[in-house]
Amino acid sequence: MQDIGSGACSIVEPGQSTRLMVPREQCIGLERYAVWSADHVESRLSDHYDERPNLFVESLKVTL
Repeated sequence: MQDIGSGACSIVEPGQSTRLMVPREQCIGLERYAVWSADHVESRLSDHYDERPNLFVESLKVTL
């Protein structure tokens, strides 16, 4: 997760409620937590099977 205000990053382990605060450098390339609409899910799947990057996924990756 990346805080929208401060840019601080934390990693949440699936199935656990703990968050580890980490330097932003460790989160580069990871996807931010998001809720996906049906249209975005469809485009994401299409792009995955066509082996091309998805614009929505790329826009959610952590940056410095």
